[in-house]
Amino acid sequence: MEFRRSGNGGQRRRRVLFEDANRSSEVATTSSGSPIRRAQSSDSYAEAARMDCQARVTDVVPIRALSLVLVFLGGIAVIVGLQMLHHHRSTWSLTVGAGYLSALDLTRPGNLAAWYSSFVLLCAACASLLIYTIRRHNVDDYRAHYRIWLWAGFLMFCASIDAVTGIHAVAQGLLIQLTKQTLYQDGDIWWMLLVFVAAILPAVLLIRDMRYSLLATTALIIAAVHYATSAALQLNFPILVGRPLHVVAVSFTTLMGHLMLLMSMLLYARHIFLAAEGRLPVQTAGSKKRSQSRKSASAEAPKKSTSGQRQPRFGEAAAVGKRVSRKSDLVSEPVSNDVVQGRDAEPTGDPIDSNDGTRKLSKSERRRMRKQMKRLRQAG
Repeated sequence: MEFRRSGNGGQRRRRVLFEDANRSSEVATTSSGSPIRRAQSSDSYAEAARMDCQARVTDVVPIRALSLVLVFLGGIAVIVGLQMLHHHRSTWSLTVGAGYLSALDLTRPGNLAAWYSSFVLLCAACASLLIYTIRRHNVDDYRAHYRIWLWAGFLMFCASIDAVTGIHAVAQGLLIQLTKQTLYQDGDIWWMLLVFVAAILPAVLLIRDMRYSLLATTALIIAAVHYATSAALQLNFPILVGRPLHVVAVSFTTLMGHLMLLMSMLLYARHIFLAAEGRLPVQTAGSKKRSQSRKSASAEAPKKSTSGQRQPRFGEAAAVGKRVSRKSDLVSEPVSNDVVQGRDAEPTGDPIDSNDGTRKLSKSERRRMRKQMKRLRQAG
């Protein structure tokens, strides 16, 4: 799936990027060369409230590895806590009442697990948009592959809404009414197929774009495995477990899939932020192709013998004896001793037009010989 493919799309994007870079440099030069009138500070706010003192959007990217580890451990702690609350809900319901603990029941809509899923997916959508704001400034992305992050953020935002409202059930009912078939059991496979069709192509494109970050790619693949396991458990295939354990397993795999999706977004946001700052060497597709072309060119380069002369390549061996040396007219050739010794004698005939039986002189060689003979006559 290509979001922009045209004949001159790469050239146009290259030109636009260079114009933006030149414009920004001109603005920086103008701002540095000419005095800037600073805004007067307000009496009600300190200098720290000014725009240039506020935090940037990229400041929310977790740069340190410790921050990423804390986010991951915090997400796992919340998931385990939700499972424990669901497990002890039946014991607490004897004292408080089952109706007051519906938020802890993982089988009912509007529970804490659904809210947590919506929150994590919304954070992943924001991280995707943050990646888009950085990736769109990549000068090597002439085909605008960075736009996939807009689609990914939109899909994650829709998934966060579905985690709370359960819109997939409405789509499931509509498909059952249109086709008059449930396919498998109660028809849950319909909305799973719909989600699979909507997410498979963006997932492949994301993996292609994230291939230079091994941790982010691995986290995204683990998230896909958790989602597939959750779907298999909801369809009671291939593992058949009891009802209490089945609910916990489905909820745990789904929440872990959301968490690993968020971690993949954060890991890749950190990767491209460090690459944009110049603190991380990134090998792009263009540099990889150039390195491969250099290797192939070096492998095909003509080998030199021990005597220092180039060995003839394939197809040149037959033309070695017939090759005529071609030189520039500016290069002077040495005059033979016979000509130098017999310069006092008047040459008979035209030596230029003479043919020694080996080859015929070219026009440049004839011209050069005439000049040499003229200098010899003047010297004599």
